[in-house]
Amino acid sequence: METTASRKRFYGQVRLLLCKTGLFLFCCVFLAFFNSLYLNDLHVKLRSASNGFAEIVLQDMKLKYPNNKSAETVLYYNHHISQKQSKVIERNFSVNTMHELGRGIGEISDRPRFAASYHKHKLEKRTKFNHNKPSFDVPAEVIVNKPSLNNTNSPSSLEALVAVPLKEYIYDPNNLDVLPVVGDSMGYLVPNIVHFVRFYQPQVSFVEMLVIKAAIINIKPDIIFIHSNTKLKGKYWDMLKNETIVKIERMNRPKKIYNKRLANVHHSSDVARLLILLRYGGIYLDNDMMVLKPLDDYRKYEFTVEWPASQSMGNQLLIANKNARFLRLYLSSYAEYDGSKWYYNGGELPTLKILSKFPHLVHRVYDKFGTINLCYKIFKGQLDWRYYDALHLLYNHRYYLVPDDVSEHDEESVKELKTPFGEIARSILNAL
Repeated sequence: METTASRKRFYGQVRLLLCKTGLFLFCCVFLAFFNSLYLNDLHVKLRSASNGFAEIVLQDMKLKYPNNKSAETVLYYNHHISQKQSKVIERNFSVNTMHELGRGIGEISDRPRFAASYHKHKLEKRTKFNHNKPSFDVPAEVIVNKPSLNNTNSPSSLEALVAVPLKEYIYDPNNLDVLPVVGDSMGYLVPNIVHFVRFYQPQVSFVEMLVIKAAIINIKPDIIFIHSNTKLKGKYWDMLKNETIVKIERMNRPKKIYNKRLANVHHSSDVARLLILLRYGGIYLDNDMMVLKPLDDYRKYEFTVEWPASQSMGNQLLIANKNARFLRLYLSSYAEYDGSKWYYNGGELPTLKILSKFPHLVHRVYDKFGTINLCYKIFKGQLDWRYYDALHLLYNHRYYLVPDDVSEHDEESVKELKTPFGEIARSILNAL
């Protein structure tokens, strides 16, 4: 009798477990069906990014998928700076296409942000974001549809462009989506935000501290973002970290662009500065770009860059509205990335294929930003440095540009230094 009772209890427990399992599976199927209906009815709505959100509508992927008659993508990227919610929705592509796009988004970053994809009302993939991660942890994420560019100013992927013969790359501002370039009440088109990029550089040097202090003194920015993948340290960082306007923004180094691996960290920095300006707008400065005068007059233009006569543009100081046409075309030109050439994509290609054909896209500065090689004059010779609005010091290139002066400088050594750099350094230190 005890054996019979035990069997009854056992079979009862089995039936109960099967009922619970069936109920659980029913709920999963019901929720998946309801979720797919919700996604199908979701309306994509563009809103102003002035409240901290950035949205994007990208379309026309027919170049990459000529056999797909409905090859049109609608992506909605809703990203709050304080990181409350982000969504990406892709429509009207095959499952294989969507998975390829998802891999592209992930390849450029250590932590991919790929939220959802579906085809013909069927939910194929959904991954929730981890909102505990840094707000700008994924830098290299702007999906570019084709070289003529209908792209945006929100973080997304750079991998979705198919390689086509170079002769077919056409960088034409007339093919761009019309995005508003809106100024503030004072007529400034560019926000008073300064950006620096540092990858694998935890130690802040004396000169880098001077550069940041010079930006604080002469630009008087609302905020300074240092975009870095490492924590900063050292005695000169201790002199900066208590500045209330200096903020660290976590940013991973971009490693790929258009399915091509970036050859070195310097090229990653070249890409990162464009992505940052596409997100925020503002003033980008190299870590050895010394600002000597206010830059407010340049903030009244859509995009300002130094472009000396008969030379390539300089990307060491860029002043841009985040919707600037040249900024989007500039990023698009990385479809022709050549990692074997140091400055090909940074300055040579955009000058040759964009600026030379459409010079009206930028406010051209000929020499006031000091991006041409003035290194010897700065550290050894004579230079009327007060003529310039900024100077590119080329500090880490002194070993071959000024081989007889490779000593490191500090606050003591510059006190008696009778060179243009000594005068500049003292003028900044005395203003603190």
